[in-house]
Amino acid sequence: MAVETELKLRVSPEQFARLRRHALLKAHSPTRPDTRRLYNIYYDTPKLDLHQSGMALRLRRVGQQWLQTLKGGGSVKAGLHQRSEWEVRVRGAALDFSGLAAEWDEHLPASWRKRLRPVFVTDFSRTSRMLLWQGAQIELCMDQGVISTEQRSTELCELELELKSGEPQQLFALAQALLDIVPFELEAVSKAEQGYRLLSGYLAHPLKSVAPVLAETDTLAEILKTQIWSCLQHFQNNLSGAMDGDDAEYLHQMRVALRRLRVVLRMAEKFRSDENLAALNRDISALFVTLGRIREWDVFIAQTMQPLCTQIKGHPGLQALLSAAMRQRSACHAVLRDAVQARELQRLLLRFSVWMHGDYWQHTEWHQAAENQEAVQNFASHRLRKLAKESLIKS
Repeated sequence: MAVETELKLRVSPEQFARLRRHALLKAHSPTRPDTRRLYNIYYDTPKLDLHQSGMALRLRRVGQQWLQTLKGGGSVKAGLHQRSEWEVRVRGAALDFSGLAAEWDEHLPASWRKRLRPVFVTDFSRTSRMLLWQGAQIELCMDQGVISTEQRSTELCELELELKSGEPQQLFALAQALLDIVPFELEAVSKAEQGYRLLSGYLAHPLKSVAPVLAETDTLAEILKTQIWSCLQHFQNNLSGAMDGDDAEYLHQMRVALRRLRVVLRMAEKFRSDENLAALNRDISALFVTLGRIREWDVFIAQTMQPLCTQIKGHPGLQALLSAAMRQRSACHAVLRDAVQARELQRLLLRFSVWMHGDYWQHTEWHQAAENQEAVQNFASHRLRKLAKESLIKS
């Protein structure tokens, strides 16, 4: 078994040519790029048992060779995918379960194997090159092609940065450098999940937060990190919809994520201050204000002006006010959706990721707290009592 660690970035096709020509890749690559076509068949049962258990099974053709791969488990954090992977060579375009390691039996029971069938295909060209970046070895892959089921298809265009040696922090640092060259979006959805969404006819919609899973044995640092990743994922899940769509709920969910994030960051700052944390906190607060202006216009239009215009139809003053409010909202949206601002939002997520994998969490104060299991309860109780007192004073 291997653990695959890679950062996925969604890009537009026209940006690939620009990136290929850039001097940064040549300066950090000891070898020439290699281009191959990868044809992948994904299998599952009629009830999609593999997908429901968080696993994916594929056959991949690379030239004349076929590889059978099972992936699953792990996590996704701000576009960083970490999954377990079991891969074997097979003779041809057919699944072969003979002589496999015991993990295959654990994750792919014999009762499922009898009912496996192709569910979708990914067919794409991959241009890859190895980069030496800050002491790490990172494979950069440019994937462009199509994902298809029997009834639907969608274009595929993404960058993959796979960590061959080094630390995840170095992946995010490389992504920051690439963001100076081409715009992209951190991709939280794997190719397999994109295929399953295509298969089910999934429609994008605003997503609420999912309560993170905490264990009784988690240290204070682990709890805070889990909460921060949860907030960042909640924010990222709604970012694309807020930038491209008209549903005001996307932006509302982004504000909820930022509100939760500000609370957790203040808790971390109370325990241990840090210049990078303070800078991130300032940027989050400024973004919260920007989103708040749009949200105020959304609420004013939806809950005040539109009901009034419905009750008093044809009133010229109300219609003029509604039109003015909608122009103001559009102007605020334009600020958020500006190309420079869109890139800075991705940069903010990358900065958070570098900080989350950085030295801040390795400080001796966290290790001392980890040795004291009462630290979490004492810290939480103290903060709750203080917040309750502040709330009573304000009320």
